Amino acid sequence: PDATEFLFCRIPCYARRILHVDCGPGILGALLKARTPDVEVYGVESPGTPNVDEARQRLDGVIEQAPEGADLPFLKGYFDCIIIGAPERHRRNLGALLTSVAPLLAPDGLLLVPVSSRNDVPAAATPDGIRSLLGDVGLRVYILWPWESLRAASRQPLPESVSDTRWICQAVQTTYNPVAHARALFDRGKPNWALEVLSAIPPQYLQDDKVGATVDSEKMLCLLAMDQPGSPYAAFRLFFETLSLFYNVIRRAPDHYEAFLTQAEFWHRIGNDAMARRTLRILEETVKADDLEPLRSRYTAPAPHYHEAAPIWSGAWHPRILLIMLAFQRAHYGLDVFYDGLCSILGDASICEYPWKPSLHGAQPELAGHYPCLFDRAGTPMAFRQVKNALENGEFDLVFFATLDTNEDPTEARALIRAAGDLPLFVLDAGDDCVDNIRYTREFLDCNTVRGYFKRESLAGAQYTLNTFPFPFAYPDSRVMNESSGPRPNDFFWAGNRTFGMRSLYLERIEKLLGRRFDQHYEPQEYLEAIRSSRVGVSLFGAGFDCVRYWELPANGCMLFAERPPTRIPHNFRDGETAVFFDNPRECEEKLGYYLTHRAEVARIAHAGYEHVRRFHTGSARARQVLGYVEQVLEKQDL
Repeated sequence: PDATEFLFCRIPCYARRILHVDCGPGILGALLKARTPDVEVYGVESPGTPNVDEARQRLDGVIEQAPEGADLPFLKGYFDCIIIGAPERHRRNLGALLTSVAPLLAPDGLLLVPVSSRNDVPAAATPDGIRSLLGDVGLRVYILWPWESLRAASRQPLPESVSDTRWICQAVQTTYNPVAHARALFDRGKPNWALEVLSAIPPQYLQDDKVGATVDSEKMLCLLAMDQPGSPYAAFRLFFETLSLFYNVIRRAPDHYEAFLTQAEFWHRIGNDAMARRTLRILEETVKADDLEPLRSRYTAPAPHYHEAAPIWSGAWHPRILLIMLAFQRAHYGLDVFYDGLCSILGDASICEYPWKPSLHGAQPELAGHYPCLFDRAGTPMAFRQVKNALENGEFDLVFFATLDTNEDPTEARALIRAAGDLPLFVLDAGDDCVDNIRYTREFLDCNTVRGYFKRESLAGAQYTLNTFPFPFAYPDSRVMNESSGPRPNDFFWAGNRTFGMRSLYLERIEKLLGRRFDQHYEPQEYLEAIRSSRVGVSLFGAGFDCVRYWELPANGCMLFAERPPTRIPHNFRDGETAVFFDNPRECEEKLGYYLTHRAEVARIAHAGYEHVRRFHTGSARARQVLGYVEQVLEKQDL
């Protein structure tokens, strides 16, 4: 990566007319025209600069003259983006250069200038120097982007020349209003450009909760508008991004009307009117019900069927399994518990993971995240060549591919999939998002022969790829409480990160009801003891709808009191029988008040939930269910 690549990353897609001062051979302009063929890019270079002829071939025009103090042949306000590529070349004349180009910048335009605090850089090209010069021409610094923050633009290490002493200065007109700019683009039918503008607002302008919530709500509206027939944007991805923004809005402004309406509409489009109605019910606590009647009449489809049973694994087929997990350094609750479950039912020798993951074999993981992910299964590390040879020699019967991050290098995974030949291949997606990632996974593996897709956050009622099966978390067999009876002196338990989902909204109600705040931090063993000494525990949506607490509470004899998940869970708990569910803060408060005063019912539900986990939701139970789905697919395809 060099200056050209990093400047490219900062040029917005809405910029359709671009002026590049110090354009050199025109590489940056060529990249921009490859990204957006109809963009206009003009260059300016000093006379006698090498490679200007190359720039003429690549750009729409090149002005070969010293730009400082000269009148450039363009209309006032013509350019959406102006780039000064090498400000150090202009030294004492940088102010004159800015005087020449500033009038050419559109009212909503962006000016980009690399700056540095290195000793060999002219004072004018430092952050303080450029700030002063911009003020003289009616511009202001919008944000300084550290070059180090652009590391994600390339998988390669940053070169020595790119360090924490360099920034890209983004400057705008003193009157620039990004929200007004975004709304104008939205009204032009360009919600994607509007979203880009809103997403680029510097954090210092979003400190006020009302302002931050308003901007996030406008982003939600852009994402909703981008969900159109024939849109190049994946609906599930748009929905997931909208949901994340919705949670941000509710945390900062719980009564933000428009955010609720947008989120309800997106639930409707995804195929779950029950969640749309549920979203509006939460809003009803701050808005008169009559105001929502027209909206409620729009979302009338019945709730999806939330209760399903997994097929039963025959037990006759004992496959030798290769589990490919690229991000092996990080402990991952869902995948690690599933690995342990497979070992429990098939034997340690039948399961091989690649790359070798020490935390599955007795080693302490570098990042456990306080999850119960520590296992000590037998096994021998296998190098890439050994695994590839084993595949080619027919030593495996089934391949699972599980990845936490498709930014990993795909080379080895692709080679293993090719070596697997016709072996059945299934994808495990245990991530926090509800996105249908199978297309991206196929592209990553360069493979079209995936037999099935196991999805943790599989939304009920939504249309996923054919042969998409639920893959919720489970609880490690070895950690399930031996006996659920015993003294439980504490009435209620919750611990965790308050910022996820709508946790703050629910916890404020619960804390007001119980007269205490839940902000205690526990060490892992203390945490487990706190659950086992409590009668009722609450599970609230986290980064995903399916969270560890949903399983660990009933597995340790505590009554599960939970937000009703909108995801597919085979053999899910039943309200009032094996758990207690709520759909909004008011219902949460009412039900919790009831059950805290009815201990016999709590004990009955808690014991039934405990037995239900032991039967259907341990790691070994989940492994049996997955193999049942696999058998079902293979039998149908063989027929």
